[in-house]
Amino acid sequence: MSVPAGDLVPNDLVRVEAGDIIPADLRVVEAVRLTLDESALTGESMTVAKDVDEELFAGTVTATGRAAGVVVRTGPHSTCRRARHPAGRHQQAPPARPA
Repeated sequence: MSVPAGDLVPNDLVRVEAGDIIPADLRVVEAVRLTLDESALTGESMTVAKDVDEELFAGTVTATGRAAGVVVRTGPHSTCRRARHPAGRHQQAPPARPA
C-alpha cells in the first residue's frame, strides 16, 4: 500500500528500499544493508550506513538495501525542514497592501 508523504503521521510504519526518498523522519526498526545519501541535508557526498534505532531524515535517499521505520516527525517538524528554516528565521509573507 502506497501513501502520499503528506498523509503520514507519527507512529506510521514506512518501508523503503534502494532509490526511495525518505518521506518523513523515521526511527529504523528493521534494516538490511541500508545506506543513505544524505547530501541534500549535510552536503556530504559519501553514503552513510544506518541500522536499527538510528534515524532516517526526510528528503534523504535510500542508496542501498531496505528498511522499515516508524515516523517520528513530518512536514515542517522534520529535521530537513528545520535545518532549512531555523527558529526565528522563517520567511513571512509581505504585509497586505491597503486597498
